[in-house]
This record gives sequence, C-alpha cells and structure tokens, in this order.
Amino acid sequence: MTAWTCAALTTLSAVRAEMPIRLSGAGCVAVRPTEGRQWLEHFYLAPHCQGRGLGSTVLRTVLERTDAQGTTVGLNVLQGSAARRLYERHGFVVEAQDPIDVFMMRPPGAMASTAAKA
Repeated sequence: MTAWTCAALTTLSAVRAEMPIRLSGAGCVAVRPTEGRQWLEHFYLAPHCQGRGLGSTVLRTVLERTDAQGTTVGLNVLQGSAARRLYERHGFVVEAQDPIDVFMMRPPGAMASTAAKA
C-alpha cells in the first residue's frame, strides 16, 4: 500500500501501487474483484484536492493496471454527481441506473479507443 499527499499525486503516473490506495490526507480508492470484473469503490478526494487533475491521475493509474489485466471495471456514482463526467472522460459508459445511483462500466482499453475517435 502506498500513501500520497496532494503534492505527490502530480507524479503518480510513475507509481504502480497495490490496491487499495490511501492518499494520505488527499483521499482514497479501492478496487475489488467481483463477478467477472473489478469494482472501483471508495474513490474519494478531499475537497482541497479536487479540481486539480488529481482524480484523473489516480484513475488513470488504476485503469492502466486493469487494462494490463484485460479486466472490465464497474462502478456506481450518485445521480447528479460531478464525478460522472470524470468517469465518462475515462471511457466509462452507463450500464443501468436507479433513482439514486448510475451504474457504469468500462471495458479494457476503452480510454485508448475513445481517444482514437477524437
């Protein structure tokens, strides 16, 4: 397990950490295996660390690992949450939704194929 501060997250792309990741005052993220996919959960950034690209850096690191494993990633995000845009930018698509949650998934390599279309 590796801990990061907000300042250290800017160099995160060079780090390959074991899951779960504790972001030492900045937040946390965990990935767990479930029914043929990895489930991204408990992805939180402290308010003072939001809006600075840190969430994208952490998510990119997680997705590089799941892509290398050839694994689909699933998650749920609250209806109306700004985090949904972050996930969509990284290749997640809506799989289902209810009045509270939006359930999203991302097949391996989706970010690369999305970038190729742009």
